[in-house]
Amino acid sequence: MQDEVILQPSKMYDSELKALHNENTINYFESLVKKSGIDPEENIKTVKKYREALEEAEKAKKKERNARILRGFVLFVTIVFFIVGIYFIYSFAQPSGSGAVDGTGTAVEAASSSPLPSPWNLIVGIILVLGGVGFIILRVKKLTPLVKARQQYKEEKEKEAEELKNLAWQQMAPLNELYDWNMPADIIQATTPIIKLDKYFDGRKLQYLQEKYGLLDNDNPRSSTYFVQSGAIVGNPFLLINYYNQEWVNHTYTGSLVIHWTTYERDSNGDLRTVNHTQTLYASVVKPKPNYYHNTELLYLNGAAPDLIFNREKSDCRGKTEKEIEKMVKKGEKELEKMTTKAIKEGRSFTRMSNLEFDVLFGALDRNDEIQFRMLFTPLAQQNMVTLVKSQKPYGDDFTFEKYKQLNRIVSDHSQNINYYAQPTKFVDFDYEAAKKKFVDYNNEFFKGLFFDLAPILSIPEYQMNKPLEYIYGDEDFYSNIASFEQEAVSNSFDPDVLKHPDSDTPIINKTRHIGKLHEADHVLVTAHSFRAEDRVDYVPVRGGDGNVHQVPVPWIEYVAISKESDFIVKSYDSSRKEFNSNYREGNFDSFVNNNTSDQNLNYERGLLSFLFTGSIGWDDIHNLDGLLSKNRPQEETQQIEEGE
Repeated sequence: MQDEVILQPSKMYDSELKALHNENTINYFESLVKKSGIDPEENIKTVKKYREALEEAEKAKKKERNARILRGFVLFVTIVFFIVGIYFIYSFAQPSGSGAVDGTGTAVEAASSSPLPSPWNLIVGIILVLGGVGFIILRVKKLTPLVKARQQYKEEKEKEAEELKNLAWQQMAPLNELYDWNMPADIIQATTPIIKLDKYFDGRKLQYLQEKYGLLDNDNPRSSTYFVQSGAIVGNPFLLINYYNQEWVNHTYTGSLVIHWTTYERDSNGDLRTVNHTQTLYASVVKPKPNYYHNTELLYLNGAAPDLIFNREKSDCRGKTEKEIEKMVKKGEKELEKMTTKAIKEGRSFTRMSNLEFDVLFGALDRNDEIQFRMLFTPLAQQNMVTLVKSQKPYGDDFTFEKYKQLNRIVSDHSQNINYYAQPTKFVDFDYEAAKKKFVDYNNEFFKGLFFDLAPILSIPEYQMNKPLEYIYGDEDFYSNIASFEQEAVSNSFDPDVLKHPDSDTPIINKTRHIGKLHEADHVLVTAHSFRAEDRVDYVPVRGGDGNVHQVPVPWIEYVAISKESDFIVKSYDSSRKEFNSNYREGNFDSFVNNNTSDQNLNYERGLLSFLFTGSIGWDDIHNLDGLLSKNRPQEETQQIEEGE
């Protein structure tokens, strides 16, 4: 796509970009397949055989289970036959019983307790015992070998399926190694060069954004930058940020107490009797409890309309028909007329737009500068925004839009449910067709989500026309190599169990502080904030049925703030995931890791190498690390870097 601007984002996505990005994603995947050298057809055959073997193993498992059930049933019947048979034989062996004399002096024989005449007791008993013996023979000679045979067949099929699966993994290994961070960025760049995504957020860019646009660090102590993606639209920067937050919520705890008391009353005969009473008393207390959640937002920085401030909330367009939206606009028109009249009386600057549909549906009615608002929202921008807001697909009007001078903040519902992290392991699979589907589906969802977060910005042509002058960074000494947002995101890539205080009973909120630069590396201190749960009991007075006030115990939990500090190093390492994994297994690099950290405390993501360390680390250590990384780099790549390619 060669366009320099996107003038109608919603229409362009539907008519061109959606299909183009899908095509580029498929082409990118196929280029990875070609580079890996795997044979897709061979893998498809292997996976087909694996699924057939797995299906046979499942059938064999059911047959084995049925054989075991039959064998168990036969054992049960055998036991029953022996018990009943022995009972009948025993009945036959018993003496006839002593005689008795009736009232006339005549002898009467005692009745037998057996249900059958005496000779039949022996016959039935022998038959049942012989039947039990037959069932034993059936179980030993037929059913047990059948169970063993079916078990063996099942195990053979399971082994066959496992071997085929392992073979499929081997076939896909070269492709699985090639999946890398930032692949979505490469594909998006091919789809629309207007949207550029950085490999990572560096310190130079952060300092530029702070000095030019007044961007502030994330200094909220209860919010940690979990992930950040920096980028630009025609040179104007944006940040896609996912935060991990802690908030306090009220939690209700309940307790109970059983009380007893005695009263006296007279019965119907006038006698005094004792009555025992029991009652369960209940009480509750409300106490604060920490709650944790993620949220994602887009920050876009642009110098157009630099004094304009407004807040735009979601309209009620989602799920509504065209006629229902028309009613909304007519109702909103009356409200605009009232606002205009009131503003004139109060001497405020508010004038409704001639495009009432835009003014009602976009709804930035708290705008502070009518001239700059109209400069930004030209007729084309208004129409773009109306189209976006009224659209019922792919997400509809699910976004808020806040502009504070040069800072624009977009928060959409759909981005709260999209994983923009793009971990390469998401695509790793033993099944070629499944891997391709995962890769294509994820990248299409990534682009769709990001594009419609940017759509409110792209709907304003003035933003794309307003290009910043500063494209080249000076030679000044920047505060840090890696942006503070990125440093905090890196801290969240470590195992939280390693960072958190040993007494912690809750998740952690990581906050970082830049300690200093070690050449091209940053020394960062991360403080993992969490809470220790302490059992407490409150006694709440409750009046019981006995007329007395009782102290009902209510157990609750007090969350006591605790923290733990850890040091880590983060530095850029321009390599591939495959190359890093190869270096990691190399002896010298492995030795450096073992001396300074441990396996679970080292990460490589999106071109950033980071590791936790204990003790001390200095310039010489970083210099040695640089040497190891450079030494282990393939020769042709090292030469390209040295030549500036």
